[in-house]
Amino acid sequence: MRILSTHEKTVNKVAMLPAGQLNLDKRYKYVKDNGVKVYGIVITGPSKELLKLQNSPHVRYATLGDIEVWNWFD
Repeated sequence: MRILSTHEKTVNKVAMLPAGQLNLDKRYKYVKDNGVKVYGIVITGPSKELLKLQNSPHVRYATLGDIEVWNWFD
């Protein structure tokens, strides 16, 4: 949020909200004062790269979902 609030011009170009509704400084202050709780995230990628995360203190639980064979050399 801090980075977004300092690059408001760039965010305005890619945001799906009108510039007047972004309120990045206000949103950043709210997150800074109240924090953020992340309840889940989906990560995809090569198994070798995902295995690097298995001992991360940020990962509390992991589960395997869909598997799709991918040709990384194509």
